[in-house]
Amino acid sequence: MKLKVTIEFGTIVSEIDLACGSGAKSFKWLGLTAAARFASRAPHGTRRRREASSITANNVAYMPLEIVTEDCVFFHPDDDICDHLEDGQRVTVRLGKRLGVNEVGRPEFSRWATIAFSVSDTQQEAREAALKEEYEIAAERQKRLDEEERLRLAKEYAKKAIGMRKVMISKLFDQQAQALAVSDDLRTMARNNTFDITAKTPAVQHALRDMIKKHYFSLSEIYKNYAAATSSLGTSHEMDAVELGQFVHEIELYPNTKALTDTIHIIFEDSCIPATAAEMKANPHFSHPGHVMTMDRPGFFNAVLRLACLKYICRGSNKKMPQGQSNKQLPRASFHHLDLHGFDGAASQDGAGSAASGTGAPTQPEVTDIAEALDLFMKHYCLPLIERHLYGAVAKHAVATDEVLAMFYDHLEELKAQFHTYSSISSPEEEAAGADVDDALTITEFGMLIEDSGLIGKTSANIEDELTLKETRQAFAAAQGEEEGGGGIGLKHNQMMDFPEFVEAIARLGCLKWENGPLPVLKKIEGACLAVCNAVPRGRHK
Repeated sequence: MKLKVTIEFGTIVSEIDLACGSGAKSFKWLGLTAAARFASRAPHGTRRRREASSITANNVAYMPLEIVTEDCVFFHPDDDICDHLEDGQRVTVRLGKRLGVNEVGRPEFSRWATIAFSVSDTQQEAREAALKEEYEIAAERQKRLDEEERLRLAKEYAKKAIGMRKVMISKLFDQQAQALAVSDDLRTMARNNTFDITAKTPAVQHALRDMIKKHYFSLSEIYKNYAAATSSLGTSHEMDAVELGQFVHEIELYPNTKALTDTIHIIFEDSCIPATAAEMKANPHFSHPGHVMTMDRPGFFNAVLRLACLKYICRGSNKKMPQGQSNKQLPRASFHHLDLHGFDGAASQDGAGSAASGTGAPTQPEVTDIAEALDLFMKHYCLPLIERHLYGAVAKHAVATDEVLAMFYDHLEELKAQFHTYSSISSPEEEAAGADVDDALTITEFGMLIEDSGLIGKTSANIEDELTLKETRQAFAAAQGEEEGGGGIGLKHNQMMDFPEFVEAIARLGCLKWENGPLPVLKKIEGACLAVCNAVPRGRHK
């Protein structure tokens, strides 16, 4: 083992290569050896008449004061070198005059020298005090160095992030854009009677609008995730009754029974937004008897309002929903069996209902306000769901930070090359639908790229890092912008992925791939980015 040792004595600096054998030598040995090598260096200038030809270790006039590296400011003198340093690592040994004296002429060691050389029983107290002080000073110095390094990196990240923000401008959080999206969704929700029925007065409606704005991002993330849960190409932004049922089951709102399934279907039908005359004209299949109804995001918001009303206002008892809320009469038996927490004494006789459900939400007091019911619904069910399963939502916030943007900026050219390479690959189905292969990726092309990158599946049986095709599809859907665009000809905007959406999808995949791992979010996203950059295309170019 060899170390590159920089020896400092005042303004004099000397560098040597020091062989340390196997490294099973102490830092005390390292300091003394460096001091001896420094003392025996070749003299400069003209030698005086009676001066010895060289300075030997026997009359060395230097003592090690401290040993540091770029990463550590204190090494215990008795620790082995191999336990802290690697072969070829650079280390600095600072020297001082040997045996300095205090004001009364008594020899005075530095703290490091006291720890290293004051080993007798009578010096034990002084040694322990010096060691404690050294650790405190080292911790403070390390804290200062870490802060300096953090500021240096922050400055470097900020510089790179400026360039990447220009690329990602459409995906970074825009308060004004979100306000417009919220207004558009609230306007669409009004085409269904849910909003007017649950919030009858202007004051209640205003409070409900504010509550929807408060939870808009979380609700949108949940919708995007479940809308792509079982979907195929072209329907990853449309939720069906099965996907709504999956959401209700996974938040553990009620025990999974047939009564719950029936109720979910009723809520689904009553929450969907009716098509406008223009939409019916542009899409004649809407009126076809075999047409399967789907739910857009405003419709999902309506369903959440109905579920919150059912849970906290109607309480799943024999009470009816507010008049006019359902076009169909909800079966009272369904409500009775849905009673999870024993409201109205329906299911608490043996106290087993709550335990069997697996949910942690407590029994709530009577709620009459729909805004409060929505807030409780989000707090007890939706937000815990995001923490448990929707790891991709973390990426939405991370992709706006300087360090993540700087990392993407370092790989920008490789990412652009992969994006354009795979955007030239399209299936016959996508070509027939009018896919603009030069500007965007379809879900098939995106899936092909992720498969080629090796991210799909698990690294090994012992590592929890499995990524599924379903999660890939969900990342594709969740990275889409809020625009609906497109009309009835060709693929819609939300079935195509532009470059900023591509970058966000990679970030989401990194968080999904290593969702349970101890890695920082930056490292998870960087791992996915490197895998995508190194993907080898299959050669199926047009």
